[in-house]
Amino acid sequence: MFRSRFASAFCARRSPRVAQFAGMCARSSEFSAVKNEGSKSLDREELLNRVEHDEELAREMLLIFQANSQTSREALNAAVAARNADEVRNVAHAFRGMLANLSANPASAAAAHLEELAKGARTDELAGAWKVFEKELGGVLLEVEHLLAGALK
Repeated sequence: MFRSRFASAFCARRSPRVAQFAGMCARSSEFSAVKNEGSKSLDREELLNRVEHDEELAREMLLIFQANSQTSREALNAAVAARNADEVRNVAHAFRGMLANLSANPASAAAAHLEELAKGARTDELAGAWKVFEKELGGVLLEVEHLLAGALK
């Protein structure tokens, strides 16, 4: 199952500070997947607020996301192409959480939409939702590169 593979890789690589943040995220209800008009792919200020302006922690989270996103993206694309609702649901759920933790709200909302379609076995709608997600994720990946190149401050 994809979710357990991702969780194992994520847990093996993260520091105690990232583990602490992940615990806070799991309990927090502030992670909204609502897209605000004019919002960026990733809300840098919201991300920094979530990690109490700990730039090292934010950078570590971005690096973990960057390292795992391509594999996750390929797994989700394959699941959508195969119209495998269970796998789409699992991978989209993992992506939704990863993206919400990074304050990438538009992409998180797109992942949530994929997850809901898969839960409802609406496989005929997955391809269109994938295109929206792919576009949003591309913006996040560009923003992550920009932030890791020094724009985090």
